[in-house]
Amino acid sequence: MSFQRIELTTDLIDCGQRDEAWRDITRPFFETRAIRSEEGLSGSLASAVFGGMLVGPTSFNGQCYDRSARIVTVSGLDQYMVQLFLQGALQGDCAGEPVQVQAGDIVVFDLACSFSTRVRPGRTITLIVPRDMMEGIGQGRVLHGAVLRAGQPVTRILTDIILSIEETQTRMDPTETEVVAEGFTTLLANGLARLTDRRHFADGLHPSLLRRRALAVIEQHLSDPDLGPETLARHLNVSRAHLYRMFAAEGGVGRAIANRRLDSACRVLTGSGQRRHSVTEVAYMFGFSSSARFLRAFKARFGMTPSEARSLGALARQDAGLQAMFHRAAHRYGGRASLTRTGGE
Repeated sequence: MSFQRIELTTDLIDCGQRDEAWRDITRPFFETRAIRSEEGLSGSLASAVFGGMLVGPTSFNGQCYDRSARIVTVSGLDQYMVQLFLQGALQGDCAGEPVQVQAGDIVVFDLACSFSTRVRPGRTITLIVPRDMMEGIGQGRVLHGAVLRAGQPVTRILTDIILSIEETQTRMDPTETEVVAEGFTTLLANGLARLTDRRHFADGLHPSLLRRRALAVIEQHLSDPDLGPETLARHLNVSRAHLYRMFAAEGGVGRAIANRRLDSACRVLTGSGQRRHSVTEVAYMFGFSSSARFLRAFKARFGMTPSEARSLGALARQDAGLQAMFHRAAHRYGGRASLTRTGGE
């Protein structure tokens, strides 16, 4: 069995470098800044591979996190971040939905979505869970920003499982880790779908299967310049008013289509394909009538030009994957930032 654990902390880093170090460590997930600038940033995290997930404790002082559309697209992360809050609290906004978390709660963030949050000093156990381990179990609900409250029976059981995983993971063989990971994600997704306190989960209607169909149609016709609310409504045989209600949180159907075109364009620009497309080619590839219009829309969504996104993507490819990111940070910052391996190959 092979077991890897990455441990990173700002404790033994020079005070003048701590802010930069912690921002660099957390940057694949979000832009981080201190709530009180005079206090700076400090924190620690550990990461271990467990049954396809990454699991480990984190600690932090007062911090603000912003996972913007730019970071979502450029980072390429498409997992769920699940956090059990042992101490501290969190509040913020998840794609238009308010979220509040207290000690003992379990919260889920979809890393394919944007969010903006702030935390009080505290500790969590954080799990990075692959999408395919959660999708299909959650009964079609949006899990982003969902919270299981402390004291609920399912929350207490999940808390015990998370704490047990953190405590015993080094002593499990691959078969045991697979069984525990599968059982944990099944219970978590079902608990979120049934017990979350957010209103649009309770009504069981958002997102509907129709919304999933709408998104599939959008993805299939991103290069069609005529794709719009009327075209989509015809494909789905629904009214424009019904479509707007489905995408109201994103600013309407037109905005949802434009954002997905821009996200796909950004992935092409930042990707490692064999052919390097020009900005104009990418603009026409995704249904924009001119490169100037594409540039304005791209900069409005991501806060940078297409050329800047391409350069940023080249840097990101130097660090492929979450575990590689932790390796790089451990090597760069030294001190107690270390990689440990136990067990045999």
